[in-house]
Amino acid sequence: MREQLLGGRYRLVGKLGEGGMGQVWEARDESLDRRVAVKVISRLAGGGQHSTEARARFLREARLTARLRHPSIAAVHDLGEADTEDGRVPFLVMELLQGEGLDARLRRGAVSPRDAARWGGHLCDALAHAHDAGITHRDLKPSNILITPSGTAQLLDFGIARATDPYATSDRLTQTGFIVGTPPYMAPEQARGFPEPRSDLYALGCVLFELITGRLPFQAPDTLGYLSAHLTQDPPAPSSVRPDVPAAWDDLVLTLLSKDPDARHPDAGALARELRRIDHAPTHHAPDPPSPTASPTASPPSSPPAATKRLPPSSEDPPPPAAPRHHTPVDGEPPAVVSFARPELVTRYVKRYSWFGRILGLCGGVVGALGTTGTADRLMTGAIVLGVGSTAGMAAGMVRGRSAGSDVVTVDHTGFSVSCRCRRRVERAFVLSWTAIEHITLGGTRAAKGVDFCDEVRVWFRAGGEPAPEWLTEHRAEKREDGSFKVYGTGDHYPRVPASRLHEPLAAFAGPLFLAPGRVPDAA
Repeated sequence: MREQLLGGRYRLVGKLGEGGMGQVWEARDESLDRRVAVKVISRLAGGGQHSTEARARFLREARLTARLRHPSIAAVHDLGEADTEDGRVPFLVMELLQGEGLDARLRRGAVSPRDAARWGGHLCDALAHAHDAGITHRDLKPSNILITPSGTAQLLDFGIARATDPYATSDRLTQTGFIVGTPPYMAPEQARGFPEPRSDLYALGCVLFELITGRLPFQAPDTLGYLSAHLTQDPPAPSSVRPDVPAAWDDLVLTLLSKDPDARHPDAGALARELRRIDHAPTHHAPDPPSPTASPTASPPSSPPAATKRLPPSSEDPPPPAAPRHHTPVDGEPPAVVSFARPELVTRYVKRYSWFGRILGLCGGVVGALGTTGTADRLMTGAIVLGVGSTAGMAAGMVRGRSAGSDVVTVDHTGFSVSCRCRRRVERAFVLSWTAIEHITLGGTRAAKGVDFCDEVRVWFRAGGEPAPEWLTEHRAEKREDGSFKVYGTGDHYPRVPASRLHEPLAAFAGPLFLAPGRVPDAA
């Protein structure tokens, strides 16, 4: 695309970077003779009605973000569409900023608490301006933050994460399994598909944690692990990772990382004031007094425990939370994770590998038969080698099919989630919170060879908690005569599930929301 002219005006000069949404280019505005940055959204390239509608929606939402004018928000100058080798793609024209990405700065290690407070204040000012305009970032992370030579923090790609979701609509973040955002920085409510402005504050809490400690609050090997950690695990205190972090940072960051949005700071403005108070506070702090019984030469513990203190951002105590209707597990109770092989993949690979084994067995049988004498011996040798090859192919296909993909069902005190994996990538994933469910049960249970199997998991949604029709269609959530919805079950894309593997975790975590198989909710 180098030297290509976009919109009859912007000449691409050199690529600055590339990410999941597209590429960022340095370009020259030939009308005004100035250098600009152009983001080409290649994710939305292509033809067809679906791509055309997605690009039109992107341009509508990009126009809203272009109205933002703030010193800490990269300005959007222009937008449009252009024909490229990948098809028709939309593009944004932004001011070309000088500086270093915060992700590159973090690769050199943690920063001082004073720098973290100053940059955090700049980001809060930008978020407050955008939230007042009704715009949520949804993808706040170090790679979307630039530190200028003057030491100010600039927030990039405002609203682009949602605008580039091919399935987003005006009233819902996503109506499919597509996850908008970056899992290591994603708020629990955003992982469930219901983001709000305080979701940006949670993401900023993850960034601040990383700034002052040099690592993320949660460590996980993959997307599902990060989502599960945000939904179920308590974050450690920053001082437990880096002992020289002042105590005020523990209170601020742990408040931001609260699972409940209402327990966080009320808005970005309040958080900015708290960060500036910390920035101007004395940098020294007295050590904790020694215990009367402690030995003066006793060494401190190598790993301080994670703090559990959560101070509200205001001086008034928040009202106590309402008692949950479902069972709340004791501290430390891990989530129940159940994995099932994908039957269509097993069948596919068994057929493929068995034919491959038969061909090899036939070739081996011919070679073996040529080395023997007598018709009976040749036929027997050929049949044995052919049978061995076919059996080995079927066994290899079964092993390959089981490893090629699986359904991972997670049940914990926050809800019920499913992740469908195929060839090391997540095809579909969704999370259903207990707060949206009236009842949950197992349907179609029956015995086979001494084992009780269930055909589906059914839920009754609470009033106002039912997902959008498109979501129900995408995940084959069929409505039953009793008013329930099948959200997970057997069929072309789901395995048959031994009932005991889901009955116990659902009964333990859902508590009174779980109905025994065959039962329906009592009529109101």
